[in-house]
Amino acid sequence: MKIGFIGLGRMGFGMVQLLTDKGHDVVAYDINEKAVQEIANYGAQGVNTVDQMLSALDGEDHKFVWIMVQRGIVQTVLDDLQPRLAEGDIIVDGGNTFYKETIERSKLANSSGISYMDVGVSGGVTAARNGACLMIGGNKELFDRYEPIFRDLAQKDGYGYMGESGAGHLVKGLHNGIEYGMMQAIGDGFEAIMDQKDSFNLQPTEILKVYNHGSIIESALTRWLEKAWHEDDELSQIAGSVPTGDTADEMKELSRLSTNPSLSMSIEEREKSQSTPRFAAKAVAAMRNQFGGHKLILNSEQGNKDDEQ
Repeated sequence: MKIGFIGLGRMGFGMVQLLTDKGHDVVAYDINEKAVQEIANYGAQGVNTVDQMLSALDGEDHKFVWIMVQRGIVQTVLDDLQPRLAEGDIIVDGGNTFYKETIERSKLANSSGISYMDVGVSGGVTAARNGACLMIGGNKELFDRYEPIFRDLAQKDGYGYMGESGAGHLVKGLHNGIEYGMMQAIGDGFEAIMDQKDSFNLQPTEILKVYNHGSIIESALTRWLEKAWHEDDELSQIAGSVPTGDTADEMKELSRLSTNPSLSMSIEEREKSQSTPRFAAKAVAAMRNQFGGHKLILNSEQGNKDDEQ
């Protein structure tokens, strides 16, 4: 079957490459014509309009369209796409959409006979290219039918059916909340290390190396921090503040969903860092940049806004 794909940004481009590597026939669209040409050179079918993409899917039993765009433009894409679809077609939203928005969009799509699935995608840009973690919500029968696509986009055992519509984005949102807390804890710990560096002649690169070889806190996050440290010794070029991300409002909402003091504290610390920089925020910003390519505020720059995907 052919897969329609909208969005060739930091995550989407690598995902289309991976699907192509796995032998899937992908028709990819983006407003960025350069990205369309590059993915066509790679082997996917690149198109310059939504109509061209949908025409290329003619002949399929049902059109299957994956949307991989920033949260703020999902609705714009849906307003353009949905009227062109027919009963039985499937929309998959793989972005950082707030789960309550997903539930409402699913109801609206279902009222026209269109199926709506939500997929939380984790792992960052490298994982998007090589196999991510997928949290999938929607109709279970559709999950079973299209499981080969999900399996080929994920690392081994890195995907699963989370539940009804909205469940994939809810679980991914809560995952992001856990991530916020973990990054803040790592950042706070390394701020303490740097505070004591001169007193004990501490060696941060050695500390990170040891932490990343068998310690309880070893993780993708500490490995990304170690990588960032080697690229920029002691993160000297990074300002001590964390830009506001695309998921910031969602995190505030999720912090009210249930008792989650670590998330609430990490949100507060991110906001405080934008007016009162500190080393912990350098570490958080460095980790975000490593896994997602999120904008860094450098010591020579001003501003605090970032689009997070």
